[in-house]
Amino acid sequence: MTPDAVKKLTALGYKVGIAHGGVAVEQDALTGAQSQASPGQITADAAEITTRTLADLQAANKLPTNEKEHAELVAQISTSALKGVKHGRDEAVKFHERAVEISKGMPTTYVVSGHGIESIYFSLDDATGNGATPNDVEIVKSLLDAKAHAERVKQAKAAK
Repeated sequence: MTPDAVKKLTALGYKVGIAHGGVAVEQDALTGAQSQASPGQITADAAEITTRTLADLQAANKLPTNEKEHAELVAQISTSALKGVKHGRDEAVKFHERAVEISKGMPTTYVVSGHGIESIYFSLDDATGNGATPNDVEIVKSLLDAKAHAERVKQAKAAK
């Protein structure tokens, strides 16, 4: 089996999706978490929390009328929001960094459908692109076999 089995299956008209795992999926999640953890995004989100909190306090008529107390409250809310958002985002990045590393040592399970196949699963080792088990290798070989593929296409068209 070759590392580009998924591309070959897609080229034959099969729908191929990730059913479980996958370095690329985890890397995408890490990239998203890193984006959310950028200083600009953290600042924007903390500012939104601060604004909403102040609006809620104002609506409840609980904002101090004293200018100094008001400024101190705004600073406390802002500082707390900034720390909370930053902590949560940093933890999310750490989580996804661990997930990427774990996924590198695990196979990705794919689901295939099309040409009369409702769903069939196989796993590929992310490091090599080869089947995770001998059974996975046989599944992919049978899907890529030209004669078997032609027969599946013929039967799927006849069933319509």
